[in-house]
Amino acid sequence: MNVNRPENRGSVFAFYHITNSLGQGIGPWLGGFLIAEVGFESAMNFSIFWWLPAGIAFLFIALFIGKDRERLLDYFEKQAKEMEREARGE
Repeated sequence: MNVNRPENRGSVFAFYHITNSLGQGIGPWLGGFLIAEVGFESAMNFSIFWWLPAGIAFLFIALFIGKDRERLLDYFEKQAKEMEREARGE
């Protein structure tokens, strides 16, 4: 939330909620399908395997989130200065 502009936050969170809801529906279905097809142990190994790409994605997010937050703060400062100029009638 602290890296998204306020005017974009509604769209960002709408996308989050849609993908989260899809995951809550598709996840159990996929898990049940895998258990039925390849067995419990293989299905669990498959699901654990996907933690690796997720961890790598979070690592990249962690590398860039500080810069994204700084950019958002810079944006807020520019917006505040512009609003001050407009309030003074400049």
